[in-house]
Amino acid sequence: MTVLNGTETAGLAHRVSGQLQQRGYSQAAALSGSPSGTHPVTVVQYASGHQADAEGVAHTLGVTQVQPLETAVASLAGEGLLVAFNGGDCPLGGLQERVGDPVPLVELVLSPSAARRAVPVLGAVSAAGVFLLARDDARRSTRQARTM
Repeated sequence: MTVLNGTETAGLAHRVSGQLQQRGYSQAAALSGSPSGTHPVTVVQYASGHQADAEGVAHTLGVTQVQPLETAVASLAGEGLLVAFNGGDCPLGGLQERVGDPVPLVELVLSPSAARRAVPVLGAVSAAGVFLLARDDARRSTRQARTM
């Protein structure tokens, strides 16, 4: 089980994973970084075949939103397509230019050379993650089919 922090509150993922571990979810682990998109509320996402597990975690945390992980993967894939169709540039670049901001958003946190390398690297990492999720889902489906 992975816990990510989609807020501005530092250390929240580590606190929540600790709470889950204390409540019997020994595999709960916080990851550095944040999920794609904005999450004004906590969302519990689950892989195919694990909805009941996710609902248990949500109940433990007092969370009302539970959704399939495929929703997040689709969102990530959509973001990746936007970047790819935009020649590796941020899809918001045109908006930035219209409001007179000459500095790309990614260059606010990275040097220009690191920013140019970041897009393909992050794209490759995202693609690998989507591949691994799909492979895991296929293996799980095969195991379930064999036990029926």
